[in-house]
Formats: sequence, structure tokens, C-alpha cells
Amino acid sequence: MVDSIGSRLATADRVTRVVAATPTAPARSTVTADAAPIAQAGSLAQQLAAAAPIDLDRVARLKLAIADGTYPILPGTIADNLIALRLKLTAEGN
Repeated sequence: MVDSIGSRLATADRVTRVVAATPTAPARSTVTADAAPIAQAGSLAQQLAAAAPIDLDRVARLKLAIADGTYPILPGTIADNLIALRLKLTAEGN
């Protein structure tokens, strides 16, 4: 065997001492967590998962504006955003 601190071989008496060590009592569980906050967190997660992260009112307004032909299409703004996205992706290495 090799000692963990150096390259000396472990001696027989040292191994015997390790084997003869008395075991300690098993550790008692000290977890006394209150189940209420955990249940509340689970309930909140379920509520958030059920609700869509989409503003449905805004979607309805956009659909109406597109259907009416009143949705403003600004080619300059679209081009600027596409260029900005391309620069961001290039800077990130994608």
C-alpha cells in the first residue's frame, strides 16, 4: 500500500490499527424540513406550468391588426433587427 501523503509503504501495525478502529454509531437523520413550503413550491410550479407565458391579449390585437391591414410593416426596422441579430450571433461565435 502507498501512504496518501508520501510514497512510504504502509506498515502492518498501521493497517491493524485502522482495521481495529471501533465503528461509530450510525448517524441520525436530523432533517426536520417542513413539508408545507415544499408543497407550496410544487403547487406554484404546477400553476406556472399550466399558464402559457404568452400575452394572449397582445396576440389577439396583433391578429386583428394584421387582418385589418393596419399592422405597420417597417422594412428599415426589420432590417436593423436582422443585422443586429447577425452581429450578436457572430460575436458569440455561432
